[in-house]
Amino acid sequence: MKTFRLIFAVVVGLLPTPLWAVDGPTCATAACHSDLMKKPELHAPMKATGGCAVCHQTGTELPPKAKPDHPKLKPITRSETNDLCYVCHDAFPEQLKKRKHAHGAIEKDSCLGCHDPHGSKHAKLLTMKLAPELCLSCHEATAQESRMVGSHHGDVIIQGESCMRCHTSHAADHKQLLKSAPEKQCVECHSKAIETKDHRTLKSVTDEIKGAAVKHKPVANGKCTECHVSHGSAHQALLNDRYTPEYYPKQVNAADFAFCYKCHKQENITKSNVREETAFRNGSDNLHQLHVLDPDKPRSCRICHEAHVSQNHALITDGYVVRGVRVPLRFTKTPGGGKCATACHGTKEYSRLERIVNAPGP
Repeated sequence: MKTFRLIFAVVVGLLPTPLWAVDGPTCATAACHSDLMKKPELHAPMKATGGCAVCHQTGTELPPKAKPDHPKLKPITRSETNDLCYVCHDAFPEQLKKRKHAHGAIEKDSCLGCHDPHGSKHAKLLTMKLAPELCLSCHEATAQESRMVGSHHGDVIIQGESCMRCHTSHAADHKQLLKSAPEKQCVECHSKAIETKDHRTLKSVTDEIKGAAVKHKPVANGKCTECHVSHGSAHQALLNDRYTPEYYPKQVNAADFAFCYKCHKQENITKSNVREETAFRNGSDNLHQLHVLDPDKPRSCRICHEAHVSQNHALITDGYVVRGVRVPLRFTKTPGGGKCATACHGTKEYSRLERIVNAPGP
């Protein structure tokens, strides 16, 4: 095949006019395959009088379902198909070599996995609309994610540039053919506030992080995908597991905090007596357990902690909004523990060094 490519290239270079400038009828201009010439976007050899011989060679086998008097054609493998494309698209192989990751479809299905060699109604001779239709025709898992009821990157996946907003088609220096490193890719959109279809406003992550005293470890490391999935999720905010949206759930199940428990050990939250398992303790009393599993008023993690950043120790929030009302939370770190005052109770103090007895009541 390499010999063929060399001879082919030399012949093309010597010709005063393109090789596909054929006189007289060809397979495509004759009655048999005239439908190939009716598509709005035609491959260059087809566009100028249907130069079939540019890509096809006579051989010893008939094409499938061909009439006995049909010209015999030489069969061609997938890799040879790509080699044939590269005769004219000669800059393409070098572009692939320069990138660390190539689209697997090029090797698996050849160029013809995505492109029609004759003509198409879509730009770049694609077999169907590039994104999302063509992409999702192979990436079934992504197609399922994009239809998730919990949350999905709907506008990103199915509108505008769609898949091409984040990915390239052929090759990239980043896995999943991302245009840039994952930690930069997300911020390209989330560097500004985004108004959602259900009239929520997503904060600018860039503004949120800027000047923050404390950052959640995945945020500090730019690892958005440690918590969020890219395309769609069964859970809100594209989270990779369940995290109850309620501040005061009626009852607490481990499944409600499965998202948090991916990193934080469940027993460190639910054990009543602890030593080194958590810093949020009064002597050996586990204050996480006291809050989360309060039989009268269980609380969600989100009632005290921010997800991304905070100005306070341990991502403790300054307040939260319930039914449109902002509830303040004031926390002060002390050498052995801290002091906290909320709408639920007055100032309470705790110490890891020696248990503090607070006044009873709120």
